[in-house]
Amino acid sequence: MKAGEKTRLQVLEAALQVIDKEGVDAVTHRRVGQKAGLSHGVVGYHFPTREGLIRKAFEAYLGSFQDYRSKIGWEPTKNMTRAQVIDVLASVVKEEITDSSSVRLDLELALYGSRNPEFADLLTNWVQEGIDRLAGDLKYSGYKQPERLACALTNLVRGFLLDCLSDPTLTEKDFGKRANALLSSFT
Repeated sequence: MKAGEKTRLQVLEAALQVIDKEGVDAVTHRRVGQKAGLSHGVVGYHFPTREGLIRKAFEAYLGSFQDYRSKIGWEPTKNMTRAQVIDVLASVVKEEITDSSSVRLDLELALYGSRNPEFADLLTNWVQEGIDRLAGDLKYSGYKQPERLACALTNLVRGFLLDCLSDPTLTEKDFGKRANALLSSFT
């Protein structure tokens, strides 16, 4: 990895740390530079505008949906039973609640999107790609109304993660109970 690329990644990681701890409104070149151990001039060189810095940080955070699928062990061509669907989604939840910063970042990302239509499109497309891929897997697995179920399951995951912010005692097992109830109405 080249030095410039390494510095860009360092800046993006620092920006995400600032967003996690203080929110999007706290992001400035100076604040991110302090967090990264760099001058604000270096941050500004790599990301001339605050909006560009925030957008690139969130893009880096989201990554590709395919990378996310691989990370959680979601096999796209596998005929999934109800228990397997719950296991895949519970692994998403477990990954997210193990590191509460990711739940806060997801919330900050959604809030930022609510104020920035261009970014909202990026987030909406990422979520829609997940829904579409889940719907395809559910259809392959024989579930009724796979598009509707995929949307409902996605909303369940997102809502559950928000609940976890105010109730840290929730676990992936609690999520599994909710997911099982939802899935039983679609099989």
